[in-house]
Amino acid sequence: ITQEMQTLKHIDQWSLKQARIDFWKKCHENFKKNSISSRAAASFFSAQALWAGERPAAGGPSSAEERHLLLSLAGHWLAREDPVPLEELEDLEKQIWLCRVAQHTLGGSQEEGEPRGPQQLSAGGELSFDGLASEFSFSNLAVLNTSKYLELDGLPSRDICDNKLNWKEQASLNCLIGRLLDDGRVHEASRACRYFRFYNQDVTLVLHCRALASGEAGVDDLHPEILALLRSAELPEEEEQAGIPLRRVQSRHKQVFTPAEESQTFLQLTALCQDRTLVGMKLLEKISSVPHGELSCTTELLILAHHCFTLTCHMEGIIRVLQAARLLTDNHLAPSEEYGLVVRLLTGIGRYNEMTYIFDLLHKKHYFEVLMRKKLDPSGTLKTALLDYIKRCRPGDSEKHNMIALCFSMCREIGENHEAAACIQLKLIESQPWEDSLKNGQQLKQLLLKALTLMLDAAESYAKDSCVRQALHCHRLTKLITLQIHFLNTGRNTMLINLSRHRLPDCIAALPRFYQASIVAEAYDFVPDWAEILYQQVILKGDFNYLEEFKQQRLLRPSIFEEISIKCKHHQPTDFVLKNLKKLLTYCEDIYLYYKLAYEHKLDVVNVLLKDPQTGCCLKDMLAEYSQ
Repeated sequence: ITQEMQTLKHIDQWSLKQARIDFWKKCHENFKKNSISSRAAASFFSAQALWAGERPAAGGPSSAEERHLLLSLAGHWLAREDPVPLEELEDLEKQIWLCRVAQHTLGGSQEEGEPRGPQQLSAGGELSFDGLASEFSFSNLAVLNTSKYLELDGLPSRDICDNKLNWKEQASLNCLIGRLLDDGRVHEASRACRYFRFYNQDVTLVLHCRALASGEAGVDDLHPEILALLRSAELPEEEEQAGIPLRRVQSRHKQVFTPAEESQTFLQLTALCQDRTLVGMKLLEKISSVPHGELSCTTELLILAHHCFTLTCHMEGIIRVLQAARLLTDNHLAPSEEYGLVVRLLTGIGRYNEMTYIFDLLHKKHYFEVLMRKKLDPSGTLKTALLDYIKRCRPGDSEKHNMIALCFSMCREIGENHEAAACIQLKLIESQPWEDSLKNGQQLKQLLLKALTLMLDAAESYAKDSCVRQALHCHRLTKLITLQIHFLNTGRNTMLINLSRHRLPDCIAALPRFYQASIVAEAYDFVPDWAEILYQQVILKGDFNYLEEFKQQRLLRPSIFEEISIKCKHHQPTDFVLKNLKKLLTYCEDIYLYYKLAYEHKLDVVNVLLKDPQTGCCLKDMLAEYSQ
């Protein structure tokens, strides 16, 4: 793990947020796979969280998010200890709360319950620090969700709260606790108040109501501020007049009405109509009577009209809807920053190629990630349109391409992008003479390492999508790049990458080991003349280790021995050559061919073969058969 971390830092990948997210996730999975002790894993993540806070970038949102993730991982592993060290776990949760408060404070002040843009985007499927941390949340830990945190004892009151947070941090903590209560996470909200000795009126009210309902406390046991609150809520009798609303009821609950579901109901009704085109036209006419500012209503009318025209293939109506949608977006939705309605209009109509102006708008306004919410694309057409848009209109934005592909689990597209990026690294090397590249060896190695990392990722992505041929091709290229790096590290300057077809035979023949020649041949999908290579390496140089490697990986076919024999005849063989040929023929499993070639070269092994009890009888029968 440590070695891989150093490698990422060495190849300048560590500075990338996504690379670190993937690395921490991989660490957790490796620890789980290899059954690492819970204490060791927790200590590792705790130490990394400490270092994450000390990095130069510490203090920024990314630093707090990363520290939040690492502390959550540490707590997840610590909770697996038996018995669970409760005090350590509470201390970790308090540190996590400090990170959450820092994130919220840095994110700016927002209304309680109002979703923050970046968090909502990551919740749409993008792999983020917060998204990954939520998988290891403390919320569902039974050891922490005990009744002691619901008791009134130890709960900070308004008079004795002595937290050390500044006013901004207190506002952030108050907002975050409010969200917990909205989600029904009372235990967690109570713990947060106790950790920081922080008074929150809503938490205090909830716990007092629970204590009264369960009988754990009576009216006399209520805290002074609760008694004061109850007294202030009482109205004089003269003010209690029926039918006069003293205060408007306000609610921040999510909207129950879902336009998409209502559209489906409407479409079922249109099935009863004989002329759906007429229904579409009536819907378009109704738009002019919609009150000014009711943009949501106008959006839904356009979507429903488009459905009607699509069912009848009424092109004139479809064109009118597309024109109206463009006007609505440019003149009303975009100026009002109603990007939610913009997305609804786009996905509701679904004609992505005709509505690329919306892609441009969302990209410009940094709302592009909203389109990656998986629920927006049940049919799968949006993801294809998004990738096509990035390729055509943003060809250099590989990060956005990967984000889309990752969000929709399009592993093949991720593999293609990684492979293309790796090829760019290799092209950078090819752009200058090899001798010049060797002069700056450190830069050359860095480019090769980047290409290697990208090609490994490409092979892995292809494999996930069962793209066997592409995965195998990338795997072979990773072996080639690895061999090139090995050569450079051992002082050998032989060029193996970016070879043209006509240079391959000489390069492969010059390599001293068979496994090296095999790697190069497979990477370029090239079939070399192995008989010629064996003649050079074994017969002329006497390197029988090469032959042993060749034999282990390939079947020594009879034709290879015949071709080598012919090459020996074309050149005046020396005693050294004949000696090597004699030894080579001992590897031939075809006895008759062994005898035939030995006889042609007048080797003294001929008589030995005839006199050998194991081969003599067989040879004599074959010779007799051929002589007839």
